[in-house]
Amino acid sequence: MQNVEAFYNELTPILEKIKESPEAFLDGTEVSKVTLWRWTNGINRKYPDPHKLLSILSKVSGKKNFMEIVNQFEGEISNYLCKSLPWLKEESFQDSNFENNQNEILKDFQSFLIFILCETEAGASKLELVSSLANISIKKLGLSEKDVTSNFLRSYSEIVEKKIQELIKKGALELGGDGKYHTTKKEVLFNSDTVIKFYPELIKNYSRPEEAHLGFSTLWGYQQSIPVELAKEIKTETKEFFQKIHQKMLSNKNKDGVPFQVVYWTDRLSFDNLDCSLEEGF
Repeated sequence: MQNVEAFYNELTPILEKIKESPEAFLDGTEVSKVTLWRWTNGINRKYPDPHKLLSILSKVSGKKNFMEIVNQFEGEISNYLCKSLPWLKEESFQDSNFENNQNEILKDFQSFLIFILCETEAGASKLELVSSLANISIKKLGLSEKDVTSNFLRSYSEIVEKKIQELIKKGALELGGDGKYHTTKKEVLFNSDTVIKFYPELIKNYSRPEEAHLGFSTLWGYQQSIPVELAKEIKTETKEFFQKIHQKMLSNKNKDGVPFQVVYWTDRLSFDNLDCSLEEGF
């Protein structure tokens, strides 16, 4: 209990600075006005949800990198976050420099695909990269086996070589001693812009629902109207589950493994700020 009190002795002055006009600080975070009020006024003194705490501290500090946030607030706040979210202590999990430059480094889907294949522990050979890009085109164009000529494959070899050299020049890729290409940063967390830009095409081209019974491919969605607080709760639980899966994959990565993709998405489906007073005219 003593540590909890020390924790709130550090947190309360931070929250006091924003409680008069909380909307600007709570927007985009996982913290509600009620939660902020409870934290600030010492209601039910127990440690807060670490994800909610991290989201508000990120907004207050203007920082997104986990270690930058905990280093700024230090003390009991830092100790609690590091203990509660140990997987985020890996500096490479969310590299701030790469996060700020993802749009510059990954300008097209081909560069993105090469990057994510090389970002795995196994890395990827040039032949594997050519095969991946070529197979996507075969699928998209509906080509038959007889259409896949040596000239067709050679053209993709030239594309891959060009993209590899661009990524190497930008400091994102390097040739390893195993003869495969590897990203210079591993365990990269992509920002929302990168995910929205490239993941739809990745899912469209790599999803194989007909193989779901084999245990590899799964793609499904579900929607329902639920209370706002429950939506936030589900979002938090989904994030926690995703982070546990990430930690499990991180603990079992190996150079002989297969590239495996995990994607999760949660968001509201409706927009409620549009003036529809003339709805009868639609």
